[in-house]
Amino acid sequence: MSNRRVFYICLWLMLAAAAISAQNSRAVSTASYLERGNQWPAKGEWDRAIADYNLAIAFDSRAVVTLYNRGVARQRKGDLSGAGGQMPRPTSRAAASWAGR
Repeated sequence: MSNRRVFYICLWLMLAAAAISAQNSRAVSTASYLERGNQWPAKGEWDRAIADYNLAIAFDSRAVVTLYNRGVARQRKGDLSGAGGQMPRPTSRAAASWAGR
């Protein structure tokens, strides 16, 4: 193999490893902020819970549990207008799976 080909293979492997590491780091950050956000409501700290949920959502905007928890925290805080729009809507597939239980 030529040196150029070896170089490109090594470069591709390093980029793939970096992408995998970034995905794992994002998942860990989302989970840690969600976990910390879940601890604040027991202390009545709704603003802190919402702030941690916002950080978790910044890492993964598709985190349905985090969106739901933020909506509940806003509702408990008294922000009913902010709470309703945050609750994710169930998909037809999800509704069908729950209907069968």
